[in-house]
Amino acid sequence: METIPTPTQYYHNLDVLDKLGFCTLTVFNQGEIEQLEALYQSNFGSRDVKNLYASHNSNPIEQSLQVSNQIQNIVSNKLLQVFPDYNYFTGHFMVKAANANHEFALHQDWNIVDESKYKSYQIWIPLQPTYPANGGMFVVPGSNKFFNNYRSGSFDIPRIPFSEKFKPIVTDLIVQPGNVLVYQNALFHGSYGNNTGDNRVVVIVNFVEKRAPTYYFHKSTTAGLAELYNITGETLIRNLTQLEKGNLPDTLLLAETLPVGSLNNASISPDDIEINYNKFVSKVQ
Repeated sequence: METIPTPTQYYHNLDVLDKLGFCTLTVFNQGEIEQLEALYQSNFGSRDVKNLYASHNSNPIEQSLQVSNQIQNIVSNKLLQVFPDYNYFTGHFMVKAANANHEFALHQDWNIVDESKYKSYQIWIPLQPTYPANGGMFVVPGSNKFFNNYRSGSFDIPRIPFSEKFKPIVTDLIVQPGNVLVYQNALFHGSYGNNTGDNRVVVIVNFVEKRAPTYYFHKSTTAGLAELYNITGETLIRNLTQLEKGNLPDTLLLAETLPVGSLNNASISPDDIEINYNKFVSKVQ
């Protein structure tokens, strides 16, 4: 018989999510994981993956949209039990190739909402057991609150190479199929190289508060402002290759502007991470 966590268990874990920037939850059954595996195999199973492969920006747009919609059909019912006040935004596959010692540096994901007012979550759904040796995730607890920075193709994102000094700071995660890792887009996270003989395949889904407008944040170098352009999951995927280069498609409509602080994402250093982490730990002790 399928075991479904009670609402109390969900709410406890979601309280941890807001405090630490991440949590793990038990959500899916074996049948749903098998459906996701079948979807991956039918679309990308024959692909020769090198290092790190993301399906949403490596394929024809219509295929990426179709895959995102099919992921939604499989996962939404269960995830809406956990996040009833949120909407599905996009979904894609992320693959860490077998026998590839390619580490994904600590980084943040793009913000698609005004994070001073609203929340969005990345939901990481492994299709096999994930752990450090096969490309598992590591995170810096509390780092979603270190910087109030905008992140996008034009603003870029911080990238912090992993070093020995981070070992006391990061949390390594072991996530079994059926469980998910949920984290805020601003959380610093990365993944280890895959030193096993099998590809590590996960689904990544983005869920956004229903009340939150969703935007692409564009850096206006002339005006010194963040220009917020309306996007949906579909328009993001359709324009992703341009947006990743910092180029602004003519089809997007400007919604509002916000002031840009003095923080430059490229200037965020390992010392900045360590200093802010120590401040975070001193507050929660």
